[in-house]
Amino acid sequence: MIQDEALADLLAELAHSPGRCRLLVTCRYPFALPGGAERVLSFKDLGPLSFAETLKLAWALPGLDRLGEAELEQVWRMVGGHLRCLKYLDALLVPRRLRSGRQAQGG
Repeated sequence: MIQDEALADLLAELAHSPGRCRLLVTCRYPFALPGGAERVLSFKDLGPLSFAETLKLAWALPGLDRLGEAELEQVWRMVGGHLRCLKYLDALLVPRRLRSGRQAQGG
């Protein structure tokens, strides 16, 4: 169930009578809506990203954005375009600040 009741109610209302609108929700996991409204929704698993989609994603991820196109193609071939793997790799490529404000070790 979606924890924000107002959002859940809005999505349930749109699911039952969308009118002329369309809505795309991306979520890692299927979810339930009030009144079982999720039964009229279509849940689709998305496959891995294409190389072109990976390039677009790299612009938004600082670690991957630093790589050249040939390096990005190699990364794409190695992880198969899987979004979560690409995000993990980006996190490894960019030193992050710890919550206490200290610089993360390694790099």
